Amino acid sequence: MAQVNDPLEGPVIVSREFCKRISPFRACYLLSLFWLFYITLISTVIFAFLRALIWLFGKKKNRVALWIGLWPLITNSFLFVVILTTLIKGRTLYDIFQLFGTMNLFSVLFFVCGIGYALSSAWSVYYIFKNFHVKMSGIFYFHSAFIALVNVLFTLYFLSNGLIGVPTWL
Repeated sequence: MAQVNDPLEGPVIVSREFCKRISPFRACYLLSLFWLFYITLISTVIFAFLRALIWLFGKKKNRVALWIGLWPLITNSFLFVVILTTLIKGRTLYDIFQLFGTMNLFSVLFFVCGIGYALSSAWSVYYIFKNFHVKMSGIFYFHSAFIALVNVLFTLYFLSNGLIGVPTWL
């Protein structure tokens, strides 16, 4: 480890990677965002499953309420595809570089899923807030609206870090 003065970042610690000082607020924000990411993925699956059961076995078939419950799952399914592809195909670091460094089905899938996630998150926010008057359980509606807003937040975060629509094979 060595402490050096980077002209762009200021004082940093260098070992295998660069470490720079950040504020405690930003550190807590990034940790909260990290955990929120996984909590929303899990809760989206649970709430979409419950929403589908209610629609199947309920007396009133409200398609708009069903779509309000399913759009967050559709949005997060793009992330599920990328995560599962990476976990299944990338057993070692070499596999991951080989997987995303050449143009193949998985690197194109990563590219398409990034764009699909961004478009789907924007559409789900529009659709859910356009149909705020629909008759459905408040818990399901507010969960869907919250997840849609969190997905837009993640989209903005991914965009700011250059992770949406990345052709990794170039």
